[in-house]
Amino acid sequence: MKPLISIIIPVYHPAYIVEKCLSSISLLKSKIHYEIILVDDANKENINYLANKFSCKIVRNPKRLGPGLSRNNGVKYANGDILIFLDSDCIVKKDWLRIIDEDMKKPHVTAVAGQYSGYIDIYFISKFAFYELLFRERKFQQFVSTAPSCNFACRKKAFLKVGGFSSSLPDSSEDLEFSYRFGKLYKILYDPKINILHHFSTKLMVY
Repeated sequence: MKPLISIIIPVYHPAYIVEKCLSSISLLKSKIHYEIILVDDANKENINYLANKFSCKIVRNPKRLGPGLSRNNGVKYANGDILIFLDSDCIVKKDWLRIIDEDMKKPHVTAVAGQYSGYIDIYFISKFAFYELLFRERKFQQFVSTAPSCNFACRKKAFLKVGGFSSSLPDSSEDLEFSYRFGKLYKILYDPKINILHHFSTKLMVY
């Protein structure tokens, strides 16, 4: 059966964090057919066991490429008409996929994005980062021109037309540059109901 939705997760975090992410997906309250594609970005830990434990596909980069190009690589192996990009240090809620599916069934919606609804680690920087995002979120409109790719769904045809993520930008800005190009061609629905929990990093350059 052809998967309706492909969930693409670039992996450079420790395996136990990735496992938490996959565990939350396994608890989804949904009968929607989907596949999970892990893109191993030259991760230092062996994540092979995750393939069998969570019935997911593992794609390996020949060397570390960063999150943007890892997502591009995952799309090459995606069978779904809908792509969801999710970061490996995030935890989804039980109705996350159902709401995304409902949003994407609307004929005028080509992409949908959400932010963070909370933090997982109890550190000052985690709280600060979350509340800073929450403050900015108050001014979000129903449709936005840019959105982070940590929690982003779009039609595969639209992703290919936009040209995917750029190979010429650092890890910290590739997602917003992509959504800027995407937003020039298509509307991005912002739906706070698909917000996710996040391990806010204490480092600057990690995903």
